[in-house]
Amino acid sequence: MDSKPDLRDDRAWLDAFRRGERAALERVFRTYATTVLAVLRHGSRTKDGQHHAPGLDEHAAEDLLHDVFLEAFKEPVRLRYDGVRPYAPFLLQIARFRLLDAARRNGRLAPGPGPAGADPAAYGEGPLPPDELLLREEERAQVRAFKDALSDDDRRFVRVRFEEGRSQVDAASLLGRSRQQIRTWDEKIRERFREFIKK
Repeated sequence: MDSKPDLRDDRAWLDAFRRGERAALERVFRTYATTVLAVLRHGSRTKDGQHHAPGLDEHAAEDLLHDVFLEAFKEPVRLRYDGVRPYAPFLLQIARFRLLDAARRNGRLAPGPGPAGADPAAYGEGPLPPDELLLREEERAQVRAFKDALSDDDRRFVRVRFEEGRSQVDAASLLGRSRQQIRTWDEKIRERFREFIKK
């Protein structure tokens, strides 16, 4: 079965993307826009399953779609992608954060896990094929191993910032830190995770 092209599998495309070349960015948008839009329209939940962001209507989803790609195309974010894992889960994590943040700001974050399949890791395009399910399980195992090696403070940061999908502002308030400290902490944790994955 043919699969969609992936950014990690085309080194020339990946290098041009990291340089911010327009043609490479446009190709990323064309390749992944439908997938991201499906997730925004379907909805997502916090990883603890305690709350969910309902799916957006067509116009709201398209507006947020552009915000997701504007975020993904910023140089620090482009360079944060390690080129090792598939790009779609990386991009969909950004989409999930933006969707949950928008729901919090608008008072739309609802209790409960939400509709079936409103999973932050899901592509929003129906059931995942077995190879993708296996990849997800491998990624979850890597994340668990990474978290086990962290200090208690770092694990709490990972839970608040990534598992609960909190914004940097919310994380700063919850953890008693400044936004700049949270931003620096965020970058350090991401860099440590990239090094962990490479090893």
